[in-house]
Amino acid sequence: MKAHSEFIEAVDGEFIYWRYNPNTTLAQIEKWDRGKQFNFCLRQSGRCNHAVGKLHTRAITFSQAKELVEDWHNHLKPPAGWKFGFALEDDIGIVGVIIVGRPVARKLDDGSTMEITRCALIGKGIKNAASMMIGAACRTAQLQGYNRMISYTLEDEDGAAYKAAGFHVDHISKGHKWNCKSRARSDEQPTCDKKRWVKNL
Repeated sequence: MKAHSEFIEAVDGEFIYWRYNPNTTLAQIEKWDRGKQFNFCLRQSGRCNHAVGKLHTRAITFSQAKELVEDWHNHLKPPAGWKFGFALEDDIGIVGVIIVGRPVARKLDDGSTMEITRCALIGKGIKNAASMMIGAACRTAQLQGYNRMISYTLEDEDGAAYKAAGFHVDHISKGHKWNCKSRARSDEQPTCDKKRWVKNL
């Protein structure tokens, strides 16, 4: 097991391993207790879907966030841009990522609204992880002077994490195909109806 240097960033002389599976060194694992070693091995094999230790947010770059979304999001590719974002990690490594940007719908881009464009987790068993990231994103946007946060889920998704973070559904966005005669394009995103979730900050 060896580290991949392209995924290591130095901060104040310390190495920060922002991706747990290729970057955790053997020396680092040897310092862990047996319980953490065991959970690390389970997570590498995709069988550890619970948090190990306390969850907390940490800064990441946009390129790092996009790569995690590419790996973990069920149906969406990384967005073209962001205003901010961060990761959620436990004692082993990063377990979630969230990206916030300007509203995709031009009519909603009023200068006071932000949109959670991507929220992705390593697995479904990390309890309260999604609502924790969503709540932290709302607080960050509020500190920056924004007064409303929106996001979308597919029609068949229950949006439990948004409910837990104080959002409510205010609109059903009708699905449609992006391909047309004047501008041919492939439908790489879901074309079903979507729920729009809103929270006043």
